[in-house]
Amino acid sequence: MNNISEKTKEEKFETFYQWLRKDGLFPRKSERLHRKRIFANLLHNQPMTMENFQDFLEHEALSEEKAKLNEEFSGKEVPTANGILIITEVQRIPEGEGKGYRVFFGQNWADFRTVELLREVVL
Repeated sequence: MNNISEKTKEEKFETFYQWLRKDGLFPRKSERLHRKRIFANLLHNQPMTMENFQDFLEHEALSEEKAKLNEEFSGKEVPTANGILIITEVQRIPEGEGKGYRVFFGQNWADFRTVELLREVVL
């Protein structure tokens, strides 16, 4: 967890701080001091801050993956026995429900084990 470079921490700090804010973290008094404290904790590998930063990096990676998948597959057609369905969204199957990707066709969806399997059925 502590093998994250200082450069990465500096580059991603602003986005990390905004992510924390969206998650409900707000300063009690001064936002400037609050930011400085979180940044210092991040640079000094304070355990709770590092745990939050790791969660942020994972969230960011999943968001990037979802964007790439949707760019590749949204609007594509999939043939079925009942006709052709158009993909509206692709996302990773939530943890605990299995592994792979959930493909949405409006209100309906189907699960695929791998992106390669999805590529095989897309027209």
